[in-house]
Order: sequence, then structure tokens, then C-alpha cells
Amino acid sequence: KEFQRRQRKSSSISSKSLDFQQWGSKYDAAIEQRRQRQQERAVRRLLQHKEAQEEELRECSFRPALHPDQGARRRVAQNRLKLRELGRKLDAKQGALMKELDKHHQEEQECITRLKRELSAELPRALGHIRTELETFLASDEGRPAWEERAQAYKEANPGLGTPRAREEARSDIVVCNETNLRNAVVAGFEDRKAVELRQIQISRLQILQQLEDLELQWTDSTASVAVHDLPKVMFQTGLVASLKQETWYLSGLEPVPEVPRVQQDVASPAPSRQSQVMPGVVPAYAAPSSLMSSAPSPSPIGSRREPESSPLSAAGAGAR
Repeated sequence: KEFQRRQRKSSSISSKSLDFQQWGSKYDAAIEQRRQRQQERAVRRLLQHKEAQEEELRECSFRPALHPDQGARRRVAQNRLKLRELGRKLDAKQGALMKELDKHHQEEQECITRLKRELSAELPRALGHIRTELETFLASDEGRPAWEERAQAYKEANPGLGTPRAREEARSDIVVCNETNLRNAVVAGFEDRKAVELRQIQISRLQILQQLEDLELQWTDSTASVAVHDLPKVMFQTGLVASLKQETWYLSGLEPVPEVPRVQQDVASPAPSRQSQVMPGVVPAYAAPSSLMSSAPSPSPIGSRREPESSPLSAAGAGAR
């Protein structure tokens, strides 16, 4: 009978289906209750520890005698920490500005090199063009009489001078005069470009210098009420602006930028010879044929010619002569 009862009980249990969702809910509820009990025990322990400390302090009669300078020392230490942090931030900003300043120095050198290279390439091209224009003009019906008239003036200024020599001298005067004027015009144009680009770089550098000066002013204001022996050691440079103002790029910016001289055309101004003086008329690179003769010098005795003086052109312009 007992065996049959157990067999009937086991068959009834196995026939029941297992509900996993219900089992999981009961498990989560048990875990949550356990966690809450642990938190309550932790809070009780904390309160008991705090009450025990307060009880010990109420029973203790000892009071430490603080030195009157300890509060001031504490404030000085705090100020040193603040100034050290400020110095670190200012040093980072100062380093970034100095990198930008070095970048502008490099841009200045690259600008000068690039313009010199462009000038060296432009001068031969412009001179070749003006020579072609001159050859065409002197061979035309308009230029040939003017050439002959100038050769005749050379013969009158130099008695005994042959016609071929007078024609060659007249032609050389015209060619050299126009080439010189063209060279001066091209160089002046590049000098204008150089002045504009360098002025922009100088403005950027002065703006960076102003920012550096603001950083130094911020440090000075923050340390005005601090004794020298209480200042912390920082990497921030306080005399950087003064040293930068002694450099060449800054001192040259204080001087007024000279204007590029513009030579005005003056046909009546005589010149000793084609080799000794720069002509007064500036002939553009694409001059009209009538202007190729307007700025030539008056003929002079060949024996009275002087050696040419040094020209104010740049090295690139002189190299393309």
C-alpha cells in the first residue's frame, strides 16, 4: 500500500508543468529583499559609528593650540597652487602663439624668395617683348624717319662721325632707354607686391605680439599682491614681449614704408649719354609705337660720356640686364 501511494504521488508531481516565468519572478523578489536588508544593515553600522565618534568627542577635553601663522601659510600655499596652475595655462598659450610667430617668419622668407624668382622670370620676358616692339617700330614708316632724325642729331653733335656709327648710336640710345624704363617699371611693380604681402605678414605678427602682451599683463595682475619669494616657479616667460620688440622684424616695422619712386615723363630733360643715366620716361611693357621714341635722351658728344652708375634695381633685375 505504501509503495502504491508513493507511486501515485510521483506520477501526480511529474504531470505538473514547470512555469519558468513564475520561478524567475520569485527569484528576483528574493534577491531584491536580500539587497535591501544588506543596505539597511550598512546604514545602521554607519550611524552607530558616527554616534560613537560624537560620543568620544563630547567626552574629550583636549583642544589643539593652533599657531596664528598657520592660517596665513595655508592661504599662501593655496595661492601658490592657483598661480602655478595659471602659469601652466599661460605657458601653453604662449607656446602656441610663438609657433604661429615662427610660421609668419617663415612665410616672410618664402614670400621674398618667391617674388625674386618671379621677377627673374618676368624681366627677360618683358625685355624680349620690348625689343621685338622696338625692331618693328624702327623698321616701320613711322619709326624710320625718327631714327634718321636722331642719327642726324648725333652727327651734328659729333663732327666727323660717320652715318653708320651715328645710326648705331641713335638705335642704341632708343633701345637702352626703353629697356631701362621697362626694367624700372617691372621692378617697381614687384616692389609694390612685396610691400603689400609683407605688410599683411607684419600685421599678423603684431597681432600675435599684442596677444602675448595680454598674457603677460594677466600674469602681472594676478601676482601684483604676492611677495616675490612666495611666487611659484613656472615655465611662463614674463619678459618675452620686451625681447621680441628688440628683434629686427619689429624694429623695421616701426619705420615708415618708403614709397616706390614713380618717374614722371619729361621729354625736355637731356641726358649725357645712353649709358650714364636712367631715362625719365617710363615706357610700359606693351607701349604704343609712338611712345618708344618719346623718352630718349638728347644726343651728346660721344667723348664726354661717363661710366654708368650703379642702378637701384634688385639683384634679380640686375641679373636680367
